[in-house]
Amino acid sequence: MCDHDKTNSLIIPREKAIEFINKANNISLRICPCRSKNQKCPEDTWEVCILFEHALKKHLKQAIPIDKTIALSIIQKAKKRKNLCRVFFIKKTYQITEICNCCSCCCIPNLQIINQGEYNNNLRISCLAATDTNLCDLCAKCEEICFFEARKIRDGILTFNEKKCYGCGLCVENCPMKAISLVKNKEHGIPIPNIIV
Repeated sequence: MCDHDKTNSLIIPREKAIEFINKANNISLRICPCRSKNQKCPEDTWEVCILFEHALKKHLKQAIPIDKTIALSIIQKAKKRKNLCRVFFIKKTYQITEICNCCSCCCIPNLQIINQGEYNNNLRISCLAATDTNLCDLCAKCEEICFFEARKIRDGILTFNEKKCYGCGLCVENCPMKAISLVKNKEHGIPIPNIIV
């Protein structure tokens, strides 16, 4: 993982990760250290860490250069596996170092802590996943997909725990009725900064 003394990270919607990749000049790919350590995911899904030119040299040495097409295909494969996107950037300069495509079983330490009920506002962007109840048919796909268990359907009623929502957009991507959208909420988390790619 990145040097956390020097970097910040945020959970971001996939479209933002795509935007960063499209702006980048130099992109590399390496095996995810969390997946290779925990080995709970198939080995052919381990190459998911997308590095940029401002990444640590020791991490770039572990990576292979790739073009934008390959990087975008990795993002799309991660979408099919229902992974979420997390961006790392240097605290002082806001230069992007890495985009991780995180799973619920291997990624450590912060994501597992969140799933145990400890909320981390430093990872949360200032967006919430809002549901249009006129479009929602209570299919429960959003409940199944939510990494953070923010959505529950019980007795035909959808409940939404804002505190658990991290604005990752997984529910938006997987709602067959297009009933969910991300809306900005300044009080909910951290605005995505002007990260330099």
